[in-house]
Amino acid sequence: MLLSFIWLIIFNIIYSEQTFIKVGLAFPFKDAFWSDYEEKFRNISIEFQRNNTTFEFISRYSEQSISIQQADVEFLLSQKINVLIIVPQDAKASKNIKKYCDLVNIKIIAFNRIISDVPIDAYVAPNFTKVGELQAEFIIQNKNNTTSNNLLIMKGPESDKNSILYFNGSFNYIKDKDKEDYFNIIILELDKWDKEEAKEKCRKYIDDNIGSIIAANDDIGKSCIEVLNPNNNKTIFMSGHDNASEEVKELFKLMEDNFMTVDMNQDLSVYEALKVAKNIGVNMPINFNNVILNGNYEVPYILVEVKNYTYNDYLENLNSKNNKIKLDL
Repeated sequence: MLLSFIWLIIFNIIYSEQTFIKVGLAFPFKDAFWSDYEEKFRNISIEFQRNNTTFEFISRYSEQSISIQQADVEFLLSQKINVLIIVPQDAKASKNIKKYCDLVNIKIIAFNRIISDVPIDAYVAPNFTKVGELQAEFIIQNKNNTTSNNLLIMKGPESDKNSILYFNGSFNYIKDKDKEDYFNIIILELDKWDKEEAKEKCRKYIDDNIGSIIAANDDIGKSCIEVLNPNNNKTIFMSGHDNASEEVKELFKLMEDNFMTVDMNQDLSVYEALKVAKNIGVNMPINFNNVILNGNYEVPYILVEVKNYTYNDYLENLNSKNNKIKLDL
């Protein structure tokens, strides 16, 4: 009887020290990319259990519709979440989501994309301008190896504010570093993140002898390569970003040294977002390394650094173990 009582006391002490945080995850649409992110949130959250923090997740996907995402957020708030982690479908049109959260005093972490012109509680994202610069750097390094000076720069949809940052990073880097004006720049703008739309628009340039491509992301880039270089005769150099999908492996197999992607450090981004969520859950200050001016508001910005991922990196990792990143809790 005494032993049972002692175990009950120990259990209550352990249980009382546990922090339980219910997180709403709102993604813009469901595909392999965002589904992989959801899985990362769930897997990396396990690391926090060593510090007595347990996360519960409820996820929703908006299928590229702002009205659906607004409804998704209302649903998540009805589930008594402690914090909302959102990848906004439309940076400008998502302002009402902040109002919904304020009504029930739920804090918002914008993940990977920011909600424009509102005082959200934190923003966790890679250095998107640097991503564009690294893509452009690879193209410039290989300009003497191309069969044409025609450079196709792909610009993602305007609704995704990051698209502008990627594009500006690439475009400005090319303009600054291409002192000889070697490249004839062709800009391809996408209306939405859709591979079929990308293929359709790329068909306009089949006869233009494209020598280089700065892709809007790896998946979109692969779609474009399938149209512009169906025989894979290695005449095109391409840089992408994300390094998170099966398409990347296929691109390296097809293009070898003619392809480079930018590793967005996704595991670390997820980990940093969970650190912020934990602090919010226990009413602790948010630790951040930057501030971003979001309209008239200064928003705490956890900036995640990015890096090149080349064909040599791909070869080195082929036979290596896929070790988890070391997380400093």
